[in-house]
Amino acid sequence: MDGFQQSGGDLIQPAPMFSGVLTHNLDPKKRLNIPANWREQVGKPDRTFVMQGFDNEPCLYVFPMRIMAERLSFLKNAKVSDPRYRTFTRTLGESSAELAWDSQGRIRIPDNLLEYAGLTGVVFMLGAADRFELWHPDRRQSHKQGQESKITIGHVAQELGF
Repeated sequence: MDGFQQSGGDLIQPAPMFSGVLTHNLDPKKRLNIPANWREQVGKPDRTFVMQGFDNEPCLYVFPMRIMAERLSFLKNAKVSDPRYRTFTRTLGESSAELAWDSQGRIRIPDNLLEYAGLTGVVFMLGAADRFELWHPDRRQSHKQGQESKITIGHVAQELGF
Protein backbone atom coordinates (compact mmCIF):
# COMPACT_ATOMS: atom_id res chain seq x y z
CA MET A 1 0.00 0.00 0.00
CA ASP A 2 1.36 3.43 -0.93
CA GLY A 3 -0.08 5.26 2.05
CA PHE A 4 -2.16 4.94 5.18
CA GLN A 5 -5.97 4.84 5.27
CA GLN A 6 -7.88 7.45 7.19
CA SER A 7 -11.24 6.58 8.70
CA GLY A 8 -13.03 8.34 5.83
CA GLY A 9 -11.20 6.23 3.26
CA ASP A 10 -8.87 9.02 2.14
CA LEU A 11 -5.31 8.01 1.50
CA ILE A 12 -2.65 9.75 3.61
CA GLN A 13 0.88 9.57 2.35
CA PRO A 14 3.58 8.99 4.92
CA ALA A 15 6.17 11.73 5.27
CA PRO A 16 9.14 11.15 2.99
CA MET A 17 12.50 10.19 4.41
CA PHE A 18 15.32 10.97 2.02
CA SER A 19 18.61 9.48 3.13
CA GLY A 20 21.93 8.51 1.66
CA VAL A 21 24.22 10.15 -0.84
CA LEU A 22 24.41 9.73 -4.59
CA THR A 23 26.45 11.23 -7.36
CA HIS A 24 24.84 11.92 -10.72
CA ASN A 25 25.84 14.00 -13.72
CA LEU A 26 23.83 16.67 -15.44
CA ASP A 27 23.22 15.47 -18.98
CA PRO A 28 24.10 17.66 -22.01
CA LYS A 29 20.67 19.33 -21.76
CA LYS A 30 21.33 20.13 -18.07
CA ARG A 31 18.83 17.55 -16.81
CA LEU A 32 19.36 15.62 -13.60
CA ASN A 33 18.09 12.09 -13.07
CA ILE A 34 16.17 11.67 -9.82
CA PRO A 35 16.61 8.10 -8.52
CA ALA A 36 13.46 5.97 -8.66
CA ASN A 37 13.35 5.40 -4.90
CA TRP A 38 13.49 9.16 -4.29
CA ARG A 39 10.75 9.75 -6.87
CA GLU A 40 8.64 7.26 -4.91
CA GLN A 41 9.33 9.25 -1.73
CA VAL A 42 8.08 12.42 -3.45
CA GLY A 43 4.66 10.79 -3.82
CA LYS A 44 1.67 12.71 -5.17
CA PRO A 45 1.63 15.20 -6.66
CA ASP A 46 4.72 13.99 -8.48
CA ARG A 47 6.32 17.41 -8.51
CA THR A 48 9.24 18.93 -6.67
CA PHE A 49 9.96 22.41 -5.38
CA VAL A 50 13.58 23.42 -5.91
CA MET A 51 14.99 26.43 -4.08
CA GLN A 52 18.27 28.03 -3.11
CA GLY A 53 19.75 27.01 0.22
CA PHE A 54 19.07 29.33 3.15
CA ASP A 55 21.71 31.59 4.68
CA ASN A 56 23.92 31.46 1.58
CA GLU A 57 24.35 27.69 1.68
CA PRO A 58 25.69 27.07 -1.83
CA CYS A 59 23.25 24.26 -2.63
CA LEU A 60 19.70 23.64 -3.76
CA TYR A 61 16.96 22.19 -1.58
CA VAL A 62 14.50 19.87 -3.33
CA PHE A 63 11.22 19.32 -1.50
CA PRO A 64 8.26 17.20 -2.55
CA MET A 65 5.58 19.69 -3.57
CA ARG A 66 3.20 18.36 -0.89
CA ILE A 67 5.81 19.00 1.82
CA MET A 68 6.53 22.49 0.53
CA ALA A 69 2.81 23.27 0.51
CA GLU A 70 2.66 22.25 4.19
CA ARG A 71 5.71 24.36 5.04
CA LEU A 72 4.24 27.39 3.28
CA SER A 73 0.78 27.04 4.84
CA PHE A 74 1.64 29.85 7.29
CA LEU A 75 1.42 32.27 4.35
CA LYS A 76 -2.37 32.00 4.26
CA ASN A 77 -2.47 34.04 7.49
CA ALA A 78 0.21 36.52 6.46
CA LYS A 79 -0.68 40.04 5.48
CA VAL A 80 0.55 41.64 2.28
CA SER A 81 1.03 44.80 4.33
CA ASP A 82 3.81 43.01 6.30
CA PRO A 83 7.15 43.90 4.67
CA ARG A 84 8.72 40.64 5.91
CA TYR A 85 6.02 38.68 4.08
CA ARG A 86 6.63 40.63 0.88
CA THR A 87 10.40 40.20 1.13
CA PHE A 88 10.11 36.48 1.86
CA THR A 89 7.69 35.76 -0.97
CA ARG A 90 9.68 37.84 -3.48
CA THR A 91 12.92 36.14 -2.56
CA LEU A 92 11.30 32.72 -2.68
CA GLY A 93 9.74 33.46 -6.05
CA GLU A 94 13.04 34.63 -7.54
CA SER A 95 15.06 31.74 -6.18
CA SER A 96 12.86 28.69 -6.71
CA ALA A 97 10.98 26.61 -9.27
CA GLU A 98 8.28 23.98 -9.28
CA LEU A 99 9.41 21.04 -11.41
CA ALA A 100 8.05 17.71 -12.58
CA TRP A 101 10.24 14.96 -13.94
CA ASP A 102 10.02 13.62 -17.45
CA SER A 103 9.24 10.01 -18.38
CA GLN A 104 12.87 9.07 -17.66
CA GLY A 105 12.87 10.60 -14.17
CA ARG A 106 14.86 13.72 -15.06
CA ILE A 107 14.27 17.30 -14.01
CA ARG A 108 15.53 20.39 -15.81
CA ILE A 109 16.61 22.85 -13.15
CA PRO A 110 16.54 26.48 -14.32
CA ASP A 111 19.90 28.01 -15.20
CA ASN A 112 19.77 30.63 -12.44
CA LEU A 113 19.49 27.90 -9.80
CA LEU A 114 22.22 25.76 -11.38
CA GLU A 115 24.46 28.82 -11.42
CA TYR A 116 23.72 29.66 -7.78
CA ALA A 117 24.79 26.17 -6.65
CA GLY A 118 27.70 25.98 -9.11
CA LEU A 119 26.27 22.84 -10.71
CA THR A 120 27.77 22.12 -14.12
CA GLY A 121 28.62 18.43 -14.32
CA VAL A 122 28.81 16.17 -11.30
CA VAL A 123 26.03 16.69 -8.74
CA PHE A 124 26.31 15.41 -5.19
CA MET A 125 22.80 14.44 -4.03
CA LEU A 126 22.34 14.30 -0.28
CA GLY A 127 19.25 12.96 1.48
CA ALA A 128 18.16 15.32 4.28
CA ALA A 129 14.98 13.92 5.89
CA ASP A 130 12.00 15.65 4.20
CA ARG A 131 14.10 17.00 1.32
CA PHE A 132 17.21 16.22 -0.62
CA GLU A 133 19.95 18.65 -1.47
CA LEU A 134 22.00 19.18 -4.60
CA TRP A 135 25.63 20.23 -4.16
CA HIS A 136 28.73 20.71 -6.23
CA PRO A 137 31.07 18.11 -4.65
CA ASP A 138 33.81 20.66 -3.83
CA ARG A 139 31.34 23.10 -2.29
CA ARG A 140 29.82 20.34 -0.18
CA GLN A 141 33.22 19.31 1.18
CA SER A 142 34.20 22.90 1.88
CA HIS A 143 30.91 23.69 3.63
CA LYS A 144 31.11 20.52 5.69
CA GLN A 145 34.64 21.31 6.85
CA GLY A 146 33.85 24.98 7.44
CA GLN A 147 30.49 25.99 8.84
CA GLU A 148 29.14 22.55 9.67
CA SER A 149 32.24 21.53 11.60
CA LYS A 150 31.26 24.13 14.22
CA ILE A 151 27.94 22.42 14.93
CA THR A 152 27.76 19.52 17.36
CA ILE A 153 25.19 17.10 15.96
CA GLY A 154 24.50 15.54 19.37
CA HIS A 155 23.69 18.94 20.86
CA VAL A 156 21.38 19.85 18.00
CA ALA A 157 19.67 16.44 18.17
CA GLN A 158 19.04 16.96 21.87
CA GLU A 159 17.61 20.47 21.29
CA LEU A 160 15.30 19.10 18.62
CA GLY A 161 14.08 16.36 20.97
CA PHE A 162 15.67 13.48 19.07
